[in-house]
Amino acid sequence: MPRKKYQNVELSQLSSANANSASADQPGHDSDGSDTEQMPLTWEKIADKILEKMNDRFDKLEQTLQIVQSSQKELMEKVESVEEGILDHDSRITSLEKTVSGLKDDN
Repeated sequence: MPRKKYQNVELSQLSSANANSASADQPGHDSDGSDTEQMPLTWEKIADKILEKMNDRFDKLEQTLQIVQSSQKELMEKVESVEEGILDHDSRITSLEKTVSGLKDDN
């Protein structure tokens, strides 16, 4: 089957003509191309909305991470103080064991 050849008509002209005729058939649409002019604005609004939601979620994530970090810092400080206490008790126990063994040797 032979193909039809379009003379001096570009593909973009054809697609815009088809879009205009399709939108002209629908109620409430102008055939002057105002829909295509509003598309970038619509996409910009959508992008702004998505960006706003992402920023909100990242803010919540950052707050959660800060809470986790502060809790971790508190726990590390407690662990350090407990470790210091353990080392102090170990040294006292060692000292007492030496004293007890010295007393046993004297008796």
